[in-house]
Formats: sequence, structure tokens, C-alpha cells
Amino acid sequence: MVIQLDGLGTVRLTPRPAVPARFSGGQDAQGPYTLGQLNIKVWLDQSPDHCYSTLKWTLDVPVGTTVQEAAAAVSTLVTWHEGLRTRYLGGDPPVQRVAGSGELPIEVWSVDEGQAGPVDPALLAHELLARLASGIAPDAPLPLRVAVAVRGELVRAAVMVFSHLAVDFQAVTVLGREFTALLRDPRRPAAGIHQPLAQAAAESDPRARRRQEAAIRHWERHLRLIPQCLYARPRTGPSAGGGIGQLSSPAGAAALRHIASRTRTSRPTIVFAALCAVLARRTGYSECRFPILSGNRFEPRLEQYVGTLAQSVLVRLDTGGATFDELVRRAFATLLSASRNGAWDATVAARLHERVAAERGLHLRFEPLFNNLVVDSPRPARRPSRSSRWPARRPVRGWCGSRRRPCRRWSALTCGRWMACSGSAAGAPTPGGWIKPRGVAAARGRAAAAGGGRRRPGRGSRGPRHRPRSDRPRAGLGARRLLLDRA
Repeated sequence: MVIQLDGLGTVRLTPRPAVPARFSGGQDAQGPYTLGQLNIKVWLDQSPDHCYSTLKWTLDVPVGTTVQEAAAAVSTLVTWHEGLRTRYLGGDPPVQRVAGSGELPIEVWSVDEGQAGPVDPALLAHELLARLASGIAPDAPLPLRVAVAVRGELVRAAVMVFSHLAVDFQAVTVLGREFTALLRDPRRPAAGIHQPLAQAAAESDPRARRRQEAAIRHWERHLRLIPQCLYARPRTGPSAGGGIGQLSSPAGAAALRHIASRTRTSRPTIVFAALCAVLARRTGYSECRFPILSGNRFEPRLEQYVGTLAQSVLVRLDTGGATFDELVRRAFATLLSASRNGAWDATVAARLHERVAAERGLHLRFEPLFNNLVVDSPRPARRPSRSSRWPARRPVRGWCGSRRRPCRRWSALTCGRWMACSGSAAGAPTPGGWIKPRGVAAARGRAAAAGGGRRRPGRGSRGPRHRPRSDRPRAGLGARRLLLDRA
């Protein structure tokens, strides 16, 4: 394969024998799909050749990395994460089958830079991804492919391509960080990895089932009210079919940082609010309705989970009577509330869609879809000073449900009476549980005492003794990475 570089001549990539990345130490196992996997399966059954049926990632390779070191890092990742050595089989119900041992061939391409001098690794990565562009069948023995470009024995670029059944975008970012960390420290231990089969078992718990049923009811409420076309306008010409467009704006990126600091929200929330504001102005609809993707990584064990969790959820945002900053804050609360209904059984939802469409006599379309591909700054290795953190929040005293003891954290958000408790070392708030502010309950206790009303046990001036409902999802990600999937 020959790469033509503008103004630099050509660079030849010559295939070399593949290097095996062997994995062992696990056990053969099988079980049902997770909700996220089932959601992707239903989607791929309808659009098998979709451009996002696979997810592509360029790896960060430290200078001086050899092919064998890269292969060892890949072996470790596949050993750690069962989803990377799983075969996704059909059937009713579908089954995922984990391989306890095996090997993954890593494609190796040798770079001859004699004609062009040094080559940007990003260009090499682009060509490697093009080389791996063909899709990965759901029942492929392994749901990923890896390729590296080398000069001599040193890796100049490395890429991975994954089946969307195995990972979502957030999982890919986790794998990218772990790959680079393993190259820097091959003896780095695995830390408390939550596996897809364990996730499937957790989703069959009665409490999880109740949350899934509530999510289906959320969908039904919206399906019975949503218009057939979300933003219908007279057509001015023939339909050109679907497509994907991209916009890039350095000025917009700078504005996002300022607005995020001013409103204390995330960049994706601001983009979502801006999209709604533009749609409202252009279409005349003050109420915006369309689906978003919820990352569903609210629990601490799911923060570094390698698997697919993201599912869509319908949101409704009223843009009327609000300044832009107010709209951003309103959007944040709306996204959070909707995302709590982001995990559901795709087969049940498909039957619901068919039933409501038949009852209403409409074929419902859900476009546009808001899908956040931005991951804000990752968690720092050590606790930064307060001045360098995410813009300071008012300190809130409360009782933390996840720890069942008094808690003082920087408040992340307020949604009705509940507040997400953040205690992360990261600059962004990282909710660890749901708390109720002390002041609210204390004021209620004093009002009840003054009025002679009966005070509920444990709700005096010392604050609420609150144990959260067992079916209340607990957030485990920073608010900047809380709501939307990077899928």
C-alpha cells in the first residue's frame, strides 16, 4: 500500500507477518445479552452497514514502544475485559459467549520513509483505520481488530477497531487510557473490573427491572404526545436522503469554556441548549423534543466499564421565556432527569413503538439525535488545588445516602429536592450518591415544631437520616461526563 502525502511524495507501507496477542487465564462462559448489547443488536438488525456499526480509535503510543510491547499491552487488555473476547451469537434469546483463552492477530505494516522523511503518525493512523474499515460480524470470534505501523521494530502508529456490540465510545476511551498506561507500566494491576456477564445478571435484579419498566413508561408518555415529524416544514426541493454533517468553530470552542464557567455546566449541555435555541427560532416551536443518548454510567462500578451501555431517551425542553444561561441550566436538569430513564429492554420498546404507531396511525421519526462525542478532561492523577478545579460551587451540607453519614461536598447540581453529592479528586463534580440538603429538612423540622405538627423521625435540626430508595440510580461519573454517551 502506498500513501500519497501532499507536497511530500509517497510513503510505502509493506505488510509484515502478524504478531499474535495471546490471552489466557479466564474461563469459558456464556450468558444473556446486557440491555446495551441488546439495544445495539436491534439497531444493527435494521442497519447492518451503518457507519457506526464499528468504533475506531487511534492509540497514544509512547516513543520507543516496540511491537512486542504493544502486543503485550493488547494481550493484557483482552485478558482483563471479557467483552473483548466475546462472541455475540443470535437466537431467541441471543447469547454472548466468552472465550477463556486464545489469540488476536495484530496486523503489522512497515513504513519506508526514505522518500518523504518523517511522517505524521496521525496520517499513518488514518491509513491504518482505512485498512481496517470493513465491518466486524456480530458472531466474529473476537470483536476487535488491531493494526500498527512500524519503522524497524518501533511502533509509529497504532489503531483499534471494535464492534459496537462490545463497546460504546466511553468504553473505547477507557481502553485507550489503559493501553497507554500499560505501555508505561506493564506491571500495572487490574482494578475491580466489572464484566458484561455480571452486568447482565445485575440488570435482571428486581430493582433494576422496576427501573426498566419506568423507562418504558417514560417512552410511552412521549410516544403518545410526540408529533410525527419533530420539525416539519414545507419541502422546497426533492429529498436528498440522509447524511452526516460536521461543523468546526474555534470561536465556538472558546465560547463554550466561558459559558461553562459562567453557568457551571458541561460543554455538551451548552451545545444541546444552543441547538434547541436555534431550532426554536428557525421552526417556531418553543418546545423541542428529540432523542439523546444516555451514557448510563451512573454507578461507580460502571465508570470504567468496558462494554456498551448507551441507550436513547426522549427529552422535552421548553425554550420559552428564558435567557440563554437560564436555558443552559434548564437543559442540564432536563438531561439529567431524562437520563435516569436511559436503560430499557429494546425488544419491549420495539413492540411499544409498533403498538403506539398503529394506534395513532403514524410512522414516528426520531431525528435529529443528539449524541455527544466529547469527553471532557479526564480525572487527574492527584487532587488539584481548589483554584484549579471546575468553577467553585456553593458548599452544601447534607447526609450522603451512599455513605449514610454527614457529608460536605461541592454541590454538582440541583434537581428538585435532590442534589448529587460530589467528592471526587477531579475538578469536575463526581456524584457518589444522592443527598438531600440539610437546610431543607432542618427548616421543615422547625416549621413543624412551630406549628405543632408531627415531626417525622430523624428529621430534626441534625439533618435527615436518609437512606436512598434502593432503586434510585447512583451517579458515578463527573457531571461533565454524566449525561450523554460518547458512542
